[in-house]
Amino acid sequence: IVVGWEYREAGFNSLGPYGSTWTAAEGWESIDLDKPININAEGTMIIGSVNTGGINFFDNFLEAAYWTKESGSVILEEVDFQTEAVDISQSSSTILVNGDVAYLWTEEGGLGPVGESGANMYFDSGTALSRDGETVVGLFESKPAKWTLDLGIQILESPDGTQSEVNDVSGNGSLVVGSQDNRA
Repeated sequence: IVVGWEYREAGFNSLGPYGSTWTAAEGWESIDLDKPININAEGTMIIGSVNTGGINFFDNFLEAAYWTKESGSVILEEVDFQTEAVDISQSSSTILVNGDVAYLWTEEGGLGPVGESGANMYFDSGTALSRDGETVVGLFESKPAKWTLDLGIQILESPDGTQSEVNDVSGNGSLVVGSQDNRA
């Protein structure tokens, strides 16, 4: 299954992206998820965001959501800031969400910030979630970082101090991939 979106025009206003899926059997089909971002391993759950703010997508209010054929779009949790679901665990039980900080969402626990709540230290944004849902990589205080419940926040600084970023994490969280700018 392929996930994407299309823009539709209406007069002077773009009605914004509309989510779509593609399969060899069905071709392109519209879904009621405005901005699909990622899909689970089985292709049964798509995550992203829905526009709850108005007709013009660019004057919108995005809320993190998931979509299944059975349920349609479901907003993860209504909050007073914009959110977007960016990654999903293999079991679909944990979803990485970006908002004012990075969050993990579970059906049992709802949205919880990624970081160390006792110290009031949270990830700026999440880039990827391990397939087991236990490791998040992203930015903490504008630095590449990794988070697990057991170890907390780990800053992933390059040995020579060059600027770097993280892009993904392996299924079990043991390997982080990214890039660094080592131009002199």
